[in-house]
Amino acid sequence: LILRGEARAEMKRPDQAILDLENGLAQGIPDPAAMTTLARLYDLKGRNQDALALLEKLCELEPDHVGHWSNRGFELIMLGRFDEALVMIERALALDKDEPVALSNRAYVHLKQGRAKEAWSDVERSLRSYPANPYALRTRAMLYLQDGELDKACSDLQLAKVMADIPEVDRLLNEKCASRKGGQRN
Repeated sequence: LILRGEARAEMKRPDQAILDLENGLAQGIPDPAAMTTLARLYDLKGRNQDALALLEKLCELEPDHVGHWSNRGFELIMLGRFDEALVMIERALALDKDEPVALSNRAYVHLKQGRAKEAWSDVERSLRSYPANPYALRTRAMLYLQDGELDKACSDLQLAKVMADIPEVDRLLNEKCASRKGGQRN
């Protein structure tokens, strides 16, 4: 079941993969790789609370795995639990102070909590080591918008749109960039 679930995840068949992985993991034998895949699939399907529950278990099983802490922080962000997310992100950054996804996540939390200076610092550090991070580009675009730099914001939003399906990016493109020449139109 686990092998088939992993294969179905690779073949972009998330619903079938989720069923296989859930049934395989229900046997009671922890499999961190399968749990990680299942958490990613839950996230893909918008099942953030389910992803968070798996990531909590993964953090217990593999406490030195920076990705688990960073992803746990991301799921908390998706649930709007920013203070809790910051604790998980700080744990990830304690393991790797330059982890670009954790930096991007922390930048977003700082932005949402009104700390633009800290958000700028983190998002720029994140993009230096991972320039193709659509979430960092989204956050930087939001910071540009706060600073009144519409052209730079729309450029980052358009690039983020090409890389990932982030609903907030679509909304910002439609609200802020649709009237610009070459902007998003729906």
